[in-house]
Amino acid sequence: MLGGGSALAVPVLVYVLGQTVHQATTASLVVVTAGAVIGSLSRARDGRVCWRHAAGFIAAALPGVIAGTALGQAVSGRALIAALAVIMLAAEAATWRKATSDAISPRTELSRNKLPGPPSRPCPDGRLAGAAL
Repeated sequence: MLGGGSALAVPVLVYVLGQTVHQATTASLVVVTAGAVIGSLSRARDGRVCWRHAAGFIAAALPGVIAGTALGQAVSGRALIAALAVIMLAAEAATWRKATSDAISPRTELSRNKLPGPPSRPCPDGRLAGAAL
């Protein structure tokens, strides 16, 4: 249904730009997808994309995308916004818990983002499929 930047874009498109919820969900997915593609191109040029993981994640996510699209068309805009609010609150709570329990020093964070490095860590295929859902 919605995730990542789409969750932030939908309220802006609805409440600031006056789009309907259904228009906003579609527009936000297009905008976020374009941003993800553009952002990933520089990572791919640097050799920092694990194409096996990317393909697995896409394949695992496609059934959810199809089901979410059908469900989004079947429910009212009010129900979509309510579901979005619940998802955003749950994501915020999880992020807050992770940030407070897994705090790292700025020096460690800088060393994590330093190039060059391995393109990715091995990820068990079961965890990858679960993350895509």
